[in-house]
This record gives sequence, C-alpha cells and structure tokens, in this order.
Amino acid sequence: MASTQFVYITYLMMDVLPIVMKLCLKYQEKSLDIGQAKVALNGCVGDLTALMEGRQLYSTHIEKYSSDVVQVDGRFEYKGHLLTNSTLNLDGIKKKFLDSLLNNINKRFPQKQLLDAFFVLCLRTINVDSDPNFGDSEIELLLNHFGEEKTYGDVTSPALLNKDIVRKEWRLVKEIVRSLKYPVDSFKVLWRLLTESHAKEVPNMIKLAQFAAVLPLHTADCERVFSQQNKIITKHRCKLSADNLDKLLKIRLATEELNFQEVLRLWKQNKNRRIFKK
Repeated sequence: MASTQFVYITYLMMDVLPIVMKLCLKYQEKSLDIGQAKVALNGCVGDLTALMEGRQLYSTHIEKYSSDVVQVDGRFEYKGHLLTNSTLNLDGIKKKFLDSLLNNINKRFPQKQLLDAFFVLCLRTINVDSDPNFGDSEIELLLNHFGEEKTYGDVTSPALLNKDIVRKEWRLVKEIVRSLKYPVDSFKVLWRLLTESHAKEVPNMIKLAQFAAVLPLHTADCERVFSQQNKIITKHRCKLSADNLDKLLKIRLATEELNFQEVLRLWKQNKNRRIFKK
C-alpha cells in the first residue's frame, strides 16, 4: 500500500524534473554559447528557488496534493485508493530536497561569478542600455582573474591581459557595437565581426572573448563519444585495447570529414598489401 509521503514526493518530482531537464537539454546543445549558458543556469536556479519558497508563478502538482489526497472516515485516500499516513513533515522534505539540489548545482559551477561576468561580452542589452558604465563591473571581475599574476602550488602564471588597455578597448567595443548596430543575438557572430573588422583596434578584448569561446560549456561532444563507444564495444567485441578503441573512436567521430578514398590510397602506398596483389 502506498503512503501519503510517496504521493507527495511523486508530485514534487513531477514539478522538479521538467525544470532540471530543461537545463540538461540546453547544456547538451553543441551551439551553446556563454550567453545562453548563463540564462539557462540562472533560470533553473531561479525556478527551483521559487518552488522551494512557494512563490512560483505557475500552478504546480504539489499544490494539487491537498485536493487529491483526502481524509475519509479517518483514512487517507488518493483517487479512491487507500494510503498509509506518513507522520513526516512533507513541507520539510520538499525544502530539504530542493536545498540539496540547489547546493549540488552550485557545486557544479564553482566559479559562477566568472560565468556571469563573461555574459557581458554578449552585449545583449547594449542597444537599450545607454549607461556609459555598462558592463564595467563585469569586466573588472574578469580582469581580476586574467589581468593579474596567479600562483597555483609551485607554478606562477603571468597576467594574460593588461588591465588599463582592456578598459580602454572595452569602451571602444561598446562604441563600435552601438554605432554600427552590430547584431548581439549571437556571441559567435558578434565577435566574428569584431575580429574581422576591428582586430587591430581591440586585440585584447578579442583575446578575452576567445577565453569565453573555449569554455567547455556543452556536453554534446562527451555524449557523442559515449554513443559511438557503445556502438563499437559490444558483447561480441569487448576485448579491444584502449589504444585500438581510441583509434576506432577517432575514425568514427571524423567520418563526416574523412575522405575514405584518400585514406585507402595512403594505406595502400604504406607497404605492399597482399590484398592488392594479383
């Protein structure tokens, strides 16, 4: 016999899973950029926090719990099915679970401040924000990370950027984007335009944007590798060495760009192959 706690937790998961799944699917997109990453992450955290605090802007399954689980003659019923009553604090279960989930998400992004700061390079609101100091605080945060000497253990890395030069170039970037009406809906397109047309004017800002461009945001490549690996390793082919598996994976992943005729020609030239002898 199911319990009231089981029904409550099921309803809770029906509210939580769509929020988390939306974030997971976004981070599996290969076209994901720094702007989309921040919006998706903040949206997920915001929705989970609102659900935990009971201030969500939409109806939830949890809200239907009290009407779906009723007490009849001292017994609890769910749509005609008898339930055993749980003495646990159900609201406490929700808060504890969501608090733990939010903590785990925050651990997954230990340097979220940097992720948020990189978002300013998308300049999404530059054309509707006339503030001359737009994005300055985020640039300062990035400069504190990339514009200063860093020591990790016994290794010291020099500053990658000159703070004063980057500040000047940032002001110029804002002026260029505003005056030329560059599109700001795509991080990749925007910085390609700036790189092609203004590389000599803002080289350090382009370098900072390159840092953002190479951040490992999406999991698409990892998912692709695991998918191909499962096609190669089967129960009838499970003793491949790590080296051979690596070679086969490279071939699988490069299939779309691989010229098999050229590969065959080079393989044939490598040495006299018996298969080609008459």
